[in-house]
Amino acid sequence: MRTNDITSLPDVIIPLFHVDSVQRNAKFASGDFMPSCEDGKWCGKGMYFWDNLSNVKYWIRDKHRKHPKLTVGVAKASLVCSRSDVLDLTDEDTSKKLKSTAILYAKKYGVTINIKNNGNVINFIHDVICRENKIASADEKQPIFSVVKVAGYYKNIDKDGLVASNENYKKISATAHMKLIYAVRESALLQRRKVINLAEEEITNVF
Repeated sequence: MRTNDITSLPDVIIPLFHVDSVQRNAKFASGDFMPSCEDGKWCGKGMYFWDNLSNVKYWIRDKHRKHPKLTVGVAKASLVCSRSDVLDLTDEDTSKKLKSTAILYAKKYGVTINIKNNGNVINFIHDVICRENKIASADEKQPIFSVVKVAGYYKNIDKDGLVASNENYKKISATAHMKLIYAVRESALLQRRKVINLAEEEITNVF
């Protein structure tokens, strides 16, 4: 296959940003992978990323507020993967299917899961599919996600933007309360890694 053949291109290429200590970001840029073992309300296991710089700056402010002496920096990477790698929980149908599947698997294996904890459900489903794929024939193997995408709700935002707060609205509207979060489980999907300077990274729009 020619390298410029469109069928050889990935479905998804997204620049992502990770906020962490200066030391850990340097290790990440050099090839290390430091996933979380999260099992609660968020995306389950994986290394967590934002998809824009405003959310990065929000997270830095939050970390400084809680840990004033902590020095943090920002690393950037390109998420390069296929659509089948991404469990998109901003898609309502996908969210419903994941919940119903988790309930069926829990009954099948006689285990108890906390269905109200996204991370617990996501980790459980991932573990079960990996386990079943080990004993399945090639044509019976199920696709397994390596990236989880969710929208987080954040109450305290800067309300001066064009798309601002809608917490008192009674109608459907655009909102800045939602921030997209990506949890990546496979190191190989994170390419072109580097530590960045926020001021140099920002794109200046003239208007």
